[in-house]
Amino acid sequence: MKKHIYLAGSLFSEAEVSQRLKEGKIIKETFGDKYTLYNPIEAPCNDKEANLPSCIDIFTADTEEVLNSDIIIADLANQDPGVMMELGIAWGLDYAAQILETMGMSEGQKEFLNHCGIKRKDVQAVLSDIRLSTAHLYKGEHIPYGYNQFVVGGIIEMDGKIHKSFDALIKENAHLSTGVPLE
Repeated sequence: MKKHIYLAGSLFSEAEVSQRLKEGKIIKETFGDKYTLYNPIEAPCNDKEANLPSCIDIFTADTEEVLNSDIIIADLANQDPGVMMELGIAWGLDYAAQILETMGMSEGQKEFLNHCGIKRKDVQAVLSDIRLSTAHLYKGEHIPYGYNQFVVGGIIEMDGKIHKSFDALIKENAHLSTGVPLE
């Protein structure tokens, strides 16, 4: 069975839409048919021009895809609330899976929970803000950039990885093209 990738990122400006489409294309070209990809910007529930999706339509469709995902690639740069919600859902599933793993379930029970989305997610985040490289050099209240440590802690707690760019994420995960899941 193919692993499923969920691509999380802001979708509200022309630049963000272009970036998500570019990332989706790179993922498909790099990982080929070894993985399926859900890119919310390409999902019917997010097409604001063809139909007028409700907030429930968007939440339901995107949450189902987070549940089905094995790998979540999340752009953190804009601190988008939707991405934070997607990561929160992933953390909750990861936490539930950890608790259930300690209960000595049968293989059938584990498979059922996995089918329901209650499984550990491989979170690969991108934090590409160029201010990060020099933020530590500033003093006082004039630090040009900081990132919410609660979110960083959640990603680390899920054994996730934060990359400095989307290209770095792709290069560091080139082994995915063989179909071998991340450890």
